[in-house]
This record gives sequence, C-alpha cells and structure tokens, in this order.
Amino acid sequence: MAVLACLGLAAVAWGGEGAAPLSPVERLVPADAVALVQVTELGKLRAAFGQSALAEAIQASQLLRYLRTVAGAGAEFASALFAGLPGDELGACLGQNAGVALLDFKDRADLRGRVPVVLLVEAADAKKLEATLLGQFQVLSMLNGRLALTKREHLGAAVHELKLPRGGHLAFAFCQEVLVVGGREGVNALLSSQVGDAPRLGATPSYQAVREGLGRPAAALTLYVNVRALLERLAPGVDPTQVRPLQGIGVARAQAAGLAFDFNGRQLRERLFVALEGPPTGLLRVLTEGPPAPLGAGKHVPQGYSAVLSLSLRDVGLWARLRTLIEQLRGAPGVDWLETVATHVEKQFGFHPKTAIADTLGDEMFVALDLSQLRSFHGSGRQPKPQEVPLLIGARLRDAATLKATADRIAANQQLYEKGVQRTTIEHEGAAISAFRTPQNPEVRPSLAIVGDTALFSLRPEPLTAALTAAKEGKTFAGAKPGPEAHACLQVNDAGLLTALLACIREELPEAGKRLLPEADKILGGLHGYRATLARTPQGIAFEAQSDIGTVGTLAAALVMLDRGNATIARRVEGDFDQIGKALEAYRAKQGEYPESLEQLVPGFLPNLGNDRFVPAQPYRYSRGRPGLDGKPPDAWIVVSLGPDHRPNIPIEQFDPPAWAAALKSQEPGEVERLKAVLYRFRSEEFRDERKNDDEGDLARMGGKGLAAPPAPPEPAKKGGAPKEDF
Repeated sequence: MAVLACLGLAAVAWGGEGAAPLSPVERLVPADAVALVQVTELGKLRAAFGQSALAEAIQASQLLRYLRTVAGAGAEFASALFAGLPGDELGACLGQNAGVALLDFKDRADLRGRVPVVLLVEAADAKKLEATLLGQFQVLSMLNGRLALTKREHLGAAVHELKLPRGGHLAFAFCQEVLVVGGREGVNALLSSQVGDAPRLGATPSYQAVREGLGRPAAALTLYVNVRALLERLAPGVDPTQVRPLQGIGVARAQAAGLAFDFNGRQLRERLFVALEGPPTGLLRVLTEGPPAPLGAGKHVPQGYSAVLSLSLRDVGLWARLRTLIEQLRGAPGVDWLETVATHVEKQFGFHPKTAIADTLGDEMFVALDLSQLRSFHGSGRQPKPQEVPLLIGARLRDAATLKATADRIAANQQLYEKGVQRTTIEHEGAAISAFRTPQNPEVRPSLAIVGDTALFSLRPEPLTAALTAAKEGKTFAGAKPGPEAHACLQVNDAGLLTALLACIREELPEAGKRLLPEADKILGGLHGYRATLARTPQGIAFEAQSDIGTVGTLAAALVMLDRGNATIARRVEGDFDQIGKALEAYRAKQGEYPESLEQLVPGFLPNLGNDRFVPAQPYRYSRGRPGLDGKPPDAWIVVSLGPDHRPNIPIEQFDPPAWAAALKSQEPGEVERLKAVLYRFRSEEFRDERKNDDEGDLARMGGKGLAAPPAPPEPAKKGGAPKEDF
C-alpha cells in the first residue's frame, strides 16, 4: 500500500502519457487472490486531482503545500535510491496502471510465515526498466556485502533476487510487460499462476459483480476484497452467517466488496459495493426494503441545520419496517410485544398506531439536526436543553386527514387531559402548529404541523416556526437537493459542522495550533457539502458519497477536533476539581471534618455543583475513604470523573488514602501499567505512550492530611537494662 501510494504521488508530481487499459494488471492476478488494490490511468487521475477541491485546499494552505513538497521530495529520493533514475525518467518507463495484490494463503500462520503480496506496475519500456533496476540492485549489493544479487529462471521467466540482511529475498520479474515485485514466494506464486489456462480474477463471478457495482469510473483508485475467502482463512471454521454483529448490520452473507475513489469535477466521489449471497438481513434489510425513491427532504429544513437523513418508505411503510427491525433483534417475542403495545394504545386512546400514524406516511421520511449551538454546551457539564439542539422530523403523507384526526383525538382524550396534556394551536405562515403541553417537562412541547403533503414534528414549536419561515423565504438547507433514487440519503453541511466543532476548542488550542486557524477557517469555509446515498441492487448494497474532501477527510477532521475536545474537557474537569478541593478544605476548616456528600458544599461553599463534564447526566463521584478501626473515615477525600470512556475505572468505595497516594508515586512496572489503564493520561510527562489524547481511564483528585502514612509506632523499650557479658 505504501509503495502504491508513492506511485500515486509520483503520478501527481510527474504525470505520464499513454492510456493503457486496466486489463494488463488484471490479466496477471489469479482467481484465488484475496485482495487487489489498483490505480488506473494515472495521467487522468492526476489531471482530475488538479481540478478538485482537494488541490485547491492544498494550494490555499501553507502547511499542506509544505507537506506535498515533502512528499514529492520523498518520492524523488525513493526513485533515485531504488530505481537509480530521477522521477521524470522513471515515470517515462512506467505505464498508466499499477496494483498491489494479496495472493492466496492458507491461514494466519501461513500469512505470518510468508507475505504473499506483490506489486504490479505496467511498464511503458520494460527493457529499459529491467536494465535500470538490475544495475541499481548491483550497485546496492556492491555497497553492502550482505546484499547478494542472484538470477534464476522460473517457468521461463527471468527472476532477479536481492538477498536481504535479515533474511528473505526481494524479487522482481517481468511478465507480459508488467513489472512484478515482491518476496520470493509471492513472485513465484504469481508466475506459476500464468501457466496454462489458469482462471483469472477478472473472470470470477464475485469480481464481476463488484466491478459492475462500482461502475468502473474512467480514472480511479479501487480496492477489491474477497470477503468470504478472507474470513475463511483468518477465522477457519467460523460461519459468518452466525456472527451476530455481521447479522445485525446485514452483511453476514457478503461474498466480496469493492471501494472506488474518483474525482467528479471539484468533488471526490467514493463508491462502496458489497456483493451479497441472497438479500441483506438486519439493519440493511430494514433500510433497503421496497423500491428506492427520489429523496429530497430539504424544502422545509432551515439553512443553518447540520445534517439531514432521509429514508425511502415506498411500498414498505414505517410499521412494517419497525416490525421487521424488532423481529431481527428480539425474534417472535419482540413482535408479540409490539402488537400488545399497539393494542393497549388502541384501547386507551381510541386509535391504532399503525393505521392512525404509520400508515399515513408516504414515500419519504427525514430527520434533521442542528448542531450550530454546539459550543454553548460543549464541555459545560450539563445536558443540552431540547431547544438548544433543534430536531426536526418530517414525512411525506399519504393520508393527511387521518393524521390530523389522530392529533385531534389525542387533544380530546379525557385521560390525557386529566394528566395535564393540553394542546395549543399556533398560526404561523398560513399553517397551524399543534403544540402539546406535557406536565412532566414543561420545556418539552411536542409539536406537529401539516403543510400540504408534508408533516413536520419537533419537541418544541420553535423549530417548526423556523422551518415554515425558511420555506417561505427560500432559505432552506443548502445540501438538501433532489438526488438520484436511493433507499437512504445523508446530507451534511460539513462546512458548518466542522466550523462548529472547531469553535468548541478554538480558544484552548496551544499556540502552535492557533497559528493554523486562519488556514483551517479558509479550508472549512470553502466546503460545499457532503452527500451519501445507500441503495440496494440485485447483486448487493451500494453506498456512494460525494464531497470536497471525502468521507475519510470529513470524519478525520471531526474526530481530530472531538479528540482534541477530550483534552479540552479534561482541563475543565481539572478546573472543577480545583474549586471543589478548595470548598472541601473550607468546609473542613469550619466543620472539623469533610462532608458526607458534595451536595453539602452548596450554597455555603460553592454557588452550585455541576455534573461530570464527560457524563453530564451524572455528578462527580466522591468518597471520604473506608472507615478505620475506630469507625471513622480517614481525614482525606477523592473526587473522580468517569473520563472520555464514560466507565468507572477507579473503585472509590475502596479508597485507602495512604495506600493510593503511595501507589501514584510507584515506579514498579506492574503497578504503573495498572494505573495507566485506570487513569486518564497518567504521568504523561514521564511516559510517552500516555501523551496521546486517549479515551481510557478516569480523572481523579485527592486531598487531605490522611493521604500521608501514619508514623510508625516507637519500638518498645527493652527491659532489664544493659545485658550482662559473660567472659
């Protein structure tokens, strides 16, 4: 993969002429190959990259330009070292297609014993390239006596081998104008597969299904994996159809999978295709039942929203999908439970959820989420209120009258009215919004609006009024445009989402990171949205995405910011510990002992007590330690946050102040490894592996005089005075 990436960088840097078809590399790969990575038509790929938003981002960023320069210099150095030619001359010797193939292997032990990976590069001038490589290998062998160069024949092909210092052989040969490079076993296996009429990978049904599913773009980087063969070799004897995670996703019967990258104008296009044996199961079955529909869902979503997820309900309604999902998760008892609940609702309120709600929905249902206010509660230690995270649910309708009648029945139900559920009607932009008051939480007011053939629902009326205003003014979600028919469609305002995430950590970045903020703002501001679709075909499942920086780029940027967010929240937790620690000491100075719970600090010693910033629904954990022989707790305390993993790792109920304080100073390797697993970034200034922003362990603060070990009792005085000496 690294060599293939270097070839891709070299192609972008050097270019190259010729339009060799894909078949020269494919013809050499045997049918039993487990995986194949290919770069096709490098010249076109380079030209397409130059017109993309990724290239623009590199040009706009000083850091990215520097990294590209370094990568180009590295490729030039590698070319000179291994081939003995400058980059442009090496590019002239190479063709337009290259690939890395993982050949067949028996099991894990066989894979460890030999690495059946070969690099295949189409040669524009095979003779010159062979002579150049041979001469360079001879030079390397003369410079280092441990590198022995030999030549042998294998099935009529000349194989050159370079014996490596630590054992093993690097071999290369030419077959059908294609350079084959790899270990001795890999090159031998590929050359042996060319004898006679041995079947080729391109003729296998699974490869053909993946090739058709990917659509074969003109210039792309593609990956093919024989999923069934890979699982059989890595986990022999395991039936994939019985693995519950695979069943839950719906890919337990996957035969092969393919992934293709290509540039479509400014945007990077990615297509993932999974060839299945039979229909999907689990979640994929629920999402892809029935024929796909053209999904839009954006005409009522305000412009500032972060993401819209649309689902096709054509011919298979919401109730049938819900029933299928419960059946997949819980089996027949789950279906019986669903029917029991529906019957109970019908008896209590006079309508059946299936006929009165689910069956009124049309071909599409969508969920929209606004995260633009993420900064207001990120790291605050409190849960966001419903109005702080606007959520909008909508659906196209088959029967608007029945849905309206259901809302009227809920409002007129005497039992609900007696429990405090009341409806208020709000007129806005020519539409009526029904807002239901819930006495359990007055801030949550489930609201419904029916506008033409669309129903809108939210937890409060404000998102609905904003949606109606946006629809009237034409200021709707920028990414929600009608697209191709699909079973599911996800559209993300990646510029707004990443900007909101960056705002959460902007002020707390180190100085080195703050210098990059102008470049980050410029890159993020130029993004034009992310769009992904999921569709079911007769051969399998296809997932296609288009965006300026790709799915990996979008997720990587978000994860980097969220990971940085862990460090930000950890610093805020330490600030909370400072305040709590001072309050605890002030309480002890006044009361003579530490409180039984942190709530006793409010309001006399703390104005308020926030929850754990990593788990806003829970308070910080607190303990005074285990009582001693006298029944009194030690004169010490500990406060603990659950940390990014949201799991209790520190058993505070066993808090022994002197022992724990001593353990924190321990240098014993076993104790240090144990502490690394339970404490977040334990002594990161001392242990390099703890400097990363990991997500394991708790944060803790201890205090009090009880942390010091009690002084050892004095030795008893010896009786009888000085001992008598016997001469």
